[in-house]
Amino acid sequence: MGVKIVVDTQNLLITSRAIAEKADAYKRAYENLLGEVNGMGRNWQGIDNAAYVNQINGFRDDFEQLDKLLRQYAEMLQIVDKEYEITLKASCAVANTL
Repeated sequence: MGVKIVVDTQNLLITSRAIAEKADAYKRAYENLLGEVNGMGRNWQGIDNAAYVNQINGFRDDFEQLDKLLRQYAEMLQIVDKEYEITLKASCAVANTL
């Protein structure tokens, strides 16, 4: 008994777009957060503000890495879709020669 592989290419593309949209929203949210935190110095000054701002800004690399990872995953789903279509066409071409 063989392994059954089912690929829904439409779902791959839908999911890719959804992830890219979520990545856009995530990026806007963390950029807004960082902007607000850095802007707090206008009204809140002192070593406690500096500590808070430094702590939140310390997450910048993590925010950016997650954004990059989400976008890579969305792109990977598009690549899988294209490669599956190529493989499917090649399989059909070989089957037609039998």
